[in-house]
Amino acid sequence: MLVNNAGVASAPGPIEKTNHKDWNWVIDVYLKGVIYGAEAIVPLIKEHGEGGWVINVASMAGMIGVPYAGAYTATKVAVVGMSEAWNVELAKHDIDVSVLCPAFVKTRIHLSHRNRQQEHFDEQRKVDPEAAPKHNAAQEFVENGIAAELVGKRVVEALNAKELYIFTHPAQREVVQKRFKAIDDAFERAQKSPLLADVTEQSPMIFD
Repeated sequence: MLVNNAGVASAPGPIEKTNHKDWNWVIDVYLKGVIYGAEAIVPLIKEHGEGGWVINVASMAGMIGVPYAGAYTATKVAVVGMSEAWNVELAKHDIDVSVLCPAFVKTRIHLSHRNRQQEHFDEQRKVDPEAAPKHNAAQEFVENGIAAELVGKRVVEALNAKELYIFTHPAQREVVQKRFKAIDDAFERAQKSPLLADVTEQSPMIFD
């Protein structure tokens, strides 16, 4: 079994104040970390020859965009997409793939600055890696999140049921349903567009 789980907290902010050091740090951990983990371990699971599991930790941000958290959202959407792709790709090897999409969980992610590599600090901002960040709303949400132990039990439950998407916060369903409704409505408008009359009958992309 491979569990790709690592978390860092970057500074939120609007597009025009994007800090590339923050982007690089988030991408290195949340996206490349998952890629490197899979590249290292999946071949060994295949070689073992008796199947296995890959669990990628994403977030509800992989299902719904989070304003002022572009880097975080981008990586989590990517992890969901990679998990969907790998689920099909690895099925013939009897390797199940699941993607965990929790909302707030009581962790120490708000203290992740202590592990931030020097190359990801912006010298102009004079960030002290030893300095504790100020208390903010995101930290409060995390500290009031569900227990990590509960998430672990939910993951085991979902793996036994061979679930691709693992959710831990049912109340988020309504928000995600609104997104799916908006997507479906967009397809409906495209189907009715006279510009696309010649392409509406093309076969859909179905991967089994």
